[in-house]
Amino acid sequence: SYKGYVFKGSQIQKDLPTAQKLIQDKLAIIFDKPIKVRPCSRLDALVHAYEWGVNFRVEECKLTPSRLKYSLNRLLDETMYIKDVIEVGEDFDSRYDAKEKTYLYIVNLNELDPIRSDLEYTPLFKPDIKVLEETLNLYVGKHDFSSFTSEKDDDPIKTINSVSLDITSSNRIEIRIKGTSFLRYQARFMVGAALEIASSRLDKIELINRLNGTTKSVLKYKAPAKALYLEKVEYDFKRCENV
Repeated sequence: SYKGYVFKGSQIQKDLPTAQKLIQDKLAIIFDKPIKVRPCSRLDALVHAYEWGVNFRVEECKLTPSRLKYSLNRLLDETMYIKDVIEVGEDFDSRYDAKEKTYLYIVNLNELDPIRSDLEYTPLFKPDIKVLEETLNLYVGKHDFSSFTSEKDDDPIKTINSVSLDITSSNRIEIRIKGTSFLRYQARFMVGAALEIASSRLDKIELINRLNGTTKSVLKYKAPAKALYLEKVEYDFKRCENV
């Protein structure tokens, strides 16, 4: 898990602090040679992670998984924490063996809280909760998400397994989106468009036309990255039982 606002994203970028660079640098200290990790997902700058899995290969490791976890956390500061280390099969891939990913988006319905402003989104226009929930439910199922990314993708058809909305006791909306794979910025565009509709600033029919592929131009409504979290990643470890 890590704090998103201290990194320029998860993926390696030259001369910039990223989550991948940080963990690779610490692994290089432990193994005394360069280590390249394979991330489960590419997260944007400012996006946080409760569970962000990576895998890597070494010819020999004298440390047990629990000792490796301990050693890594001793080297890391409080911006990142290793929650678990396990040994997997040689063909395991943290990206393609992910069965389901859950993204969490937090919307603050109170006045702006500067203490939490890097962790949530406080919109200028308060959404109609009922309309917001109805709009989010439109995403469930298989749809054309060409409009929900600013990058061209050969496979824009994605399946959303479920979307849920909960209001916490502190008057914050928690939106959870579950699916196997996502386009870049997809979750943020999904939330952004739903909030615009729930604030009467976008017609629901426009969203429907985009989901069925009638309209393919990129949406203008992308929710801020700072309130998005990769909350959970479910893996298929059965293939890797015989390490």
